[in-house]
Amino acid sequence: MAKKTEYKVVSLMSGGIDSPVATALMLEKGLEVVFVHFDSRPFTCTGVIEKTRELVSILAKRYKFKPKFYVIPHSKVQTEILEKVNHKSLCVICRRMMYRIAEKIAEKEKAHALVTGENLGQVASQTLDNLAV
Repeated sequence: MAKKTEYKVVSLMSGGIDSPVATALMLEKGLEVVFVHFDSRPFTCTGVIEKTRELVSILAKRYKFKPKFYVIPHSKVQTEILEKVNHKSLCVICRRMMYRIAEKIAEKEKAHALVTGENLGQVASQTLDNLAV
């Protein structure tokens, strides 16, 4: 386990591979990590939450810490976005809302940064133009 620092970050965990890899890099540097997962059921299956919890558990075991894990209900926000936002902007607006919520959690937790698994061009919301927004 890496030496602990006084820095804390909030990691947005999606259940994919990119966010746990980005988080592992932060843990390697000794940062304290608070996890946030956005529950998008019924738009996603129930298995996503279990998969995310398993990934957090693996990281906690590997880096020997007790994780703090927020699960944020996000489907109502997504429904409102679908109803009110131009289809072309859906991914960007949805992601922006997740960042706003994560920012509030970071303030509450006195965290210094948000950690994401952004990977340029992997999905529509991760194009260079969309990331710039």
